Amino acid sequence: MRRRKESRPKIHSLSDPYPVKYTKQSRKEKIALIPNTSHAFSRLMAAAFAGQGVRTESLAVGREEAIRLGKQYVHNDICFPAQIVIGEALAALKSGKYDGDEVAIGMGKYVGDCRLTHYSALLRKALDDAGYPQVPILTNDDKDSHKLHPGFHMNLFTAVKIAFGLPMIDVLEELLRKIRPYEKEKGSADQAFEKALDEVIRGLERRGISGARKGFEKAIEIMKDIPYDRSEKRPQVLIVGEYLLNFHPGANHDIEAYLEKNGFEIIEARMTDVIRKTYFYQYTQIREYRLKKPLADKVWLRTANQAFEIAHDVTDKIAARHPLLLM
Repeated sequence: MRRRKESRPKIHSLSDPYPVKYTKQSRKEKIALIPNTSHAFSRLMAAAFAGQGVRTESLAVGREEAIRLGKQYVHNDICFPAQIVIGEALAALKSGKYDGDEVAIGMGKYVGDCRLTHYSALLRKALDDAGYPQVPILTNDDKDSHKLHPGFHMNLFTAVKIAFGLPMIDVLEELLRKIRPYEKEKGSADQAFEKALDEVIRGLERRGISGARKGFEKAIEIMKDIPYDRSEKRPQVLIVGEYLLNFHPGANHDIEAYLEKNGFEIIEARMTDVIRKTYFYQYTQIREYRLKKPLADKVWLRTANQAFEIAHDVTDKIAARHPLLLM
């Protein structure tokens, strides 16, 4: 009745919530800063994106300042991993090291129906509120439903390079955890790990998958040269929980260093398995339960899952050259 009596309300179109885009021109003008899930993962993503012509830089692992900024500019009810990766980006911008007009932020998720997929939306609001509305966002997802980055779409080859690099960095981190508590020279394990990681990342940047493979072979030899003594085994502790918190020393307040200092050896799940499961279970649903999906999706899921399978085989064969991975 009110509507009949009153004039029809005016309809106002909404403005674009993501007016700043990462365009093709942005590849030439901007450096994409890559926050950490782990130190090694950030470097891997930076190298993979660079293969598509994106200028990238891996950020330092965020700690107290990143946490403070994350809590200041992200709602405290949002998952802590979102707070710290966004806090890392803000800490980098506020450090004075970067010009806000010359950078973009690489983030892990587009906008979907789970808090995990809202990182880009949360980052956009945080950047705007913190005084960096000119900084665009790009993501590593195969969808960009809100057109955040029309100038970048992660292609299949980049995804496959990431799939090959992931188990390699997992193995290097596993070796680091097996050796560091028993090293004869303090700090030698961490130093060797960085050199080994450099070999894999440089190989991936210069020659793609074949380069990463050769770099990983060198990396295993580097890890074999660390002097250690495992004759007196320590109790082993498995760290479980949300996977960014597991792998991010700033987020977990260096729990690995604390436990090792107090006489333990750390066991950690492989990040590859956490990421692969998304493709594995969807492909399994299609294959075993005849779940209907577009042909392009079927091909993508099968290819991604198979890439991980091959990557595991290649990595494990090379990794077996290290005596600690034969146990």
